This record gives sequence, C-alpha cells and structure tokens, in this order.
Amino acid sequence: MGDAFLRSVGPCYVLLGFGLVFTVAYSLLCVVLPLTRDLRTWQGFGTFAAVAFVFGNIGFNYVMSVRTDPGSPTQRDVQVMCAEAGAAVRRWCDKCRCPKPDLTHHCSVCKRCVLRMDHHCPWIHNCVGHRNYRYFFNFLFWLWCGCMVTVWHTRGAALGERGISVFGMARVGGAGHAGGVFLETPSRRRRHPGGSTPDPASFPARAGVRIASPASGGHRHALALHGGRGTDAYGQSGGNKIHAAASGLSPASSDAKAAGTLFENFENSFAADASAFPRRAPTRDERSAAAFSCLLAVSVFLAMCGLWFWHVYLVLTAQTSIDYHRFAEKRKEARRRGETYANPHDRGWRRNWQDVFDERGRNWWWLWAMPRLKPHRGTGVPIVVEA
Repeated sequence: MGDAFLRSVGPCYVLLGFGLVFTVAYSLLCVVLPLTRDLRTWQGFGTFAAVAFVFGNIGFNYVMSVRTDPGSPTQRDVQVMCAEAGAAVRRWCDKCRCPKPDLTHHCSVCKRCVLRMDHHCPWIHNCVGHRNYRYFFNFLFWLWCGCMVTVWHTRGAALGERGISVFGMARVGGAGHAGGVFLETPSRRRRHPGGSTPDPASFPARAGVRIASPASGGHRHALALHGGRGTDAYGQSGGNKIHAAASGLSPASSDAKAAGTLFENFENSFAADASAFPRRAPTRDERSAAAFSCLLAVSVFLAMCGLWFWHVYLVLTAQTSIDYHRFAEKRKEARRRGETYANPHDRGWRRNWQDVFDERGRNWWWLWAMPRLKPHRGTGVPIVVEA
C-alpha cells in the first residue's frame, strides 16, 4: 500500500519541488535584488550573476536527479561485468532474476534492483543510486548554498525595523539604539515647529540617512543628511552642510559643529549615490514574497544542515544510507567476537570522493560540484567483494 502510494504521488512531489525552487528564485532575482542592488553597476551585476549561478545549479541537478536512471544489474552491460567477475558475485535477486552485486538493493517502489542504492526519494520520483547520486548530492549542496543566499538577501523582510536592512534601506541597529545607522524614505519625513527641540529619533530626512551616536555627558547626537539643500531639525535651511542637533544643545554648539564637519563630505557622496540609484519602497506583495522566501529558506537550510552533512559522511566513508546500518551490525558482531570490522569498500576519503563523483585529475577538488551532463561512467559493480 505504501509503495503504491509513493509511486502515485511521486509526480506531485516533483511538481511541488520545482514550484518552490522557481518561486524563491523568481522572488530573489526579479523582486529583491532589483530593489537592493543597482544592477547597472559591476557589483550589482556580479551579485545577480552569482545568485543566478547558484539557482541554475539547483535547477540543473534537480532535473538530472529526476531524469537520470540510477543503474540496475538488469541492464546488459552490468550483467556482462558481473559475468566477468564470475564467482565473485555471490548474491542473486529472485524478483529481478539477475545477479546482485555488493551495495545493490531491490527497491520495492521501483520494483527493480538498483546499483549502489542509497534510498528511494519521493521528491525526485526516482531512486538515488550509482549514476544519479552525483546529481542528488550536488542538488543538496547547491540548495544549501541557495538557502544561505536567500536568507542573506531577504532577511530584512522578516526583521524589518528591528535592525537589519530592508530592501536596501540599510539599518545597523534599530531605531532608537545609540550608534544606529539607517536610511529612511521621504514618506517618513516629518516637520517640527520652529524653535522646538526635537527628539533625535524623529529627525526628518530626505535622502534618508540618520546617524545616532553617544555623546559626552549622556547626550545623543543625530545627523540628518538631506543630500543637497534641505531643512534641518530647527527649521533652518542649509546648503551642502550637515544639520546636527542634540538634545539640550543649540545648533551653534561646539559638538554640533564638530559633527557637521566630520560628516560634511559624506553627505555629498551619499547624495550622488542616491541620485545614481533611486530606491523605492517595496509593495506589500513584494514584502510578502520576500518574507515567504526567507521563511522557506530558513526551514530548508536547517534540514539541509543535517541531510547534506550526513551524505558527506557517507561519501567519505564509502557507504550508502542502507549499507550504513548493515555495516553497523557487522561491526557489533565483530566486537562481540573481539575483532574489528573494516569496510572493504573504503579506499580512503580522497579515493572514495573521486569514485563517487567520477572526477579525477588535478582539478577533482572543485569539478565535483560543477554541472556535467554525462552520468557516472563506471559500471557500479564494486571491485572488492565482501566476504
């Protein structure tokens, strides 16, 4: 009953997986990045290209995991290899009526034997085995990276005013925290009556930068950058100067003058940058899309931290998820006899990694993660046969 259910819902899992990946990729590439990065600059374009490369690898490896046959001893080339091994192949599958090499297991969902079978994954509607394990592993790896990238660029939608950047309106520390640096949109600009001493936390800003820092004597100074001409907190107009005010201090105080001198050049540079890349506030739908992507990425990232690192361990020790439990039982039996059991397929972490990903040569250490159309070129029949 369970096997038939997995066979029937498998395509639904695949469509759901594609839909979630596409939704997050679209939200990040078409909604968030255009709001937070100037894609006309090399830095903005480089960020966009890097994110697109990550999600491109996610999609590629997912498609290849679904479409690539994991390999089976029922195939003629594998049977020839088993015949050449002769008596070394000591197992036989009565259901498939074919030789059953080591690390090969019968899948009750696919109803056939699978070479180096790790498990049947409903999310790819396929078994993870010899020829598609590389794609499955790299899908987990790039999905893990994609989750980190997504959280990094969309975290502001979840934290909002609590101190993290929201769609390019940079905020380090929340409003009202000393030392906070943040931007405001023109919609948040408020005017104060002339002659009053405003709260530094409510200073108006046009280009939207406000910098608050502790001052001597417990006073907190606030600097409002207006990017050219503007009106300061006291209703006085000024040219390309920083309008500074402090609680209990006049605009002509020495502290205010010193602060204005310190940030005078920064105002001009910020005004030029703001005019080069005008940012707008995100709509409610854009915020919702970014918040959904961030929440989904956090959830998947936590799951990937366990699943992907588990498969790293399996690759380094030349095991599969099924054979890990079988080898564990053999180790227990060996300990009861006062002996030590060694995995006969373990050839050292480097050789194991190269064998699984079918990458050798001087560049194997990074080529394993790159997209490749050719599946594993080996037969999937282990060279060493278990006793």
